Amino acid sequence: MTPPRRNPKRAKGKTYDVDEPPEQPPKLVYRKSRTRIWMILIFVGIVGILSVLLFITLNPPEVDIIEQYDVAKLEYFVWTEENYDNDRTKVSISNYSMIVNVTTRYDNKVDGGLIKGFYDEILGKIVGYQRILWLNRTVDLDKDGKDDYTDYDAKSYGFPEDGELFNKTIVISYRILAIQKSSISLEEL
Repeated sequence: MTPPRRNPKRAKGKTYDVDEPPEQPPKLVYRKSRTRIWMILIFVGIVGILSVLLFITLNPPEVDIIEQYDVAKLEYFVWTEENYDNDRTKVSISNYSMIVNVTTRYDNKVDGGLIKGFYDEILGKIVGYQRILWLNRTVDLDKDGKDDYTDYDAKSYGFPEDGELFNKTIVISYRILAIQKSSISLEEL
């Protein structure tokens, strides 16, 4: 028997036996494509996540905000503009945990109350909110809520009995510590 011939294009050293059939490629096995299933699962997942986000957006957790006649616990400091610019240790009023009824001094139904500018500022705020507020000087000798010189709202300390803060530009640094919702309605007052 004669030795088998070698093809020079094939790898050297590889010999074939004449009786041995050449290697057959593996049989192809039919598998279903799972692309459609994955696309459906991804679509359902995205729709689920968007539904949860939409639910959270339309039904936000309830957060207490300050409204008129609520009781708020505040930490605040009041300076005159000169003291704030020159020496911040000279605080005119300092209250570390003052509990106030959220009304203005011009509200005749409730005793006490905040100056108009501070009252307007804290309405609608939540616990933990803090800010520094500048209020221009006002003079309100007739106590009608309007500045006697400019006819704008009297937002600062405008009564003569306010002492050193009368007719001064003031700076208020405040932080809201707690809010207690009022059970008083406007009809009851």
